[in-house]
Amino acid sequence: MNVDLEALRSDDAAGLVALLRALAERLPADREVSIDVSARTSQAAYRDAGYRLAAICDTVDVFQLIAFELHGPTWSRPGPIGPVAWQRRAAQVVLGSVLGSVPAAKLDLGVAGYGYRWTGRRTGRSLTVARARRLAG
Repeated sequence: MNVDLEALRSDDAAGLVALLRALAERLPADREVSIDVSARTSQAAYRDAGYRLAAICDTVDVFQLIAFELHGPTWSRPGPIGPVAWQRRAAQVVLGSVLGSVPAAKLDLGVAGYGYRWTGRRTGRSLTVARARRLAG
């Protein structure tokens, strides 16, 4: 069972952990609970987004760090979807948090396999790797 909730706030943290615990308790022992967590670059940013890393990791089997969508059409200016330095920082925060960390064995890193063709300041279209190669050629 994968939990992918977006746009959480710090007030949602206790409810998220309760949901994860309820799922873990009710699923058969041979089933996993995983969570998708959008990348952040500070412990405070994870907390503000409703993610209590230690409590989450005590409950889930897999912690999927979604390390893409730093930039995208409709919410940002043109830029990289998942730059390596940003991914690295987000993973370091998750793995080495003072308030509790995600064990490396539970961490899955989600990266983008697509891009955007920016057509304006805040507009763009999804672009497959094959299409990007054709355009670049």
